[in-house]
Amino acid sequence: MNSFAEPVTGSYTKSPKGTTTSMSSAKTNRFTAPSASTTSSRNTKTGSPPKTHDETGEWPVHYEFLIPGTPQALKRHRTYRFGNKNINVDPSSAAKENFLLQALEHRPPEPLREALAVTLQFCFARPKSHFRGKSSTRLKADAPHWHTGRPDVDNLQKFIMDSLNGTFWHDDSCIASIKAEKIYHAVPGIHIRIEAASDPSVSSNRTEP
Repeated sequence: MNSFAEPVTGSYTKSPKGTTTSMSSAKTNRFTAPSASTTSSRNTKTGSPPKTHDETGEWPVHYEFLIPGTPQALKRHRTYRFGNKNINVDPSSAAKENFLLQALEHRPPEPLREALAVTLQFCFARPKSHFRGKSSTRLKADAPHWHTGRPDVDNLQKFIMDSLNGTFWHDDSCIASIKAEKIYHAVPGIHIRIEAASDPSVSSNRTEP
């Protein structure tokens, strides 16, 4: 996977009648690498997330933000037997709680219930072997862009889904589309975008698959 589908970004303005919200949009070519700052896209007047789509059929970004730090993978649950009882333990429980605490400032007023598309970019710090010297900031010509070591992208993705479930969206079943990638970057962290999943029914040329 070389790039993400083109995301829709834009700003919200009132219509002439002042009764509805419309969107002026601009497209970017790919999911941009994160910066040290975080952003969250929402309706600044009401504090609520944008509507599912406006009269023009544009699909706005709900929320986009960066959680700094080394991405973590979801660990498998463990089962311990005490007497006649089996007890399931989630080794990632504390890590998921800490991650959610960092993300809470970007949460919607209430969990989203519409069909959602989630895009995740996991950014890892480069090892020293990627640079030309011990104190050099210049990368070697063959330094990779993609992170191909462990943890697996599937387990990284599951960690995010478990952490945000019930707070950012009502249930995992709301996630209609999910895309993820692992890269090396100067700012380690997880770049998260949550937006309404585009609906082919808004197109006049729609055909059933």
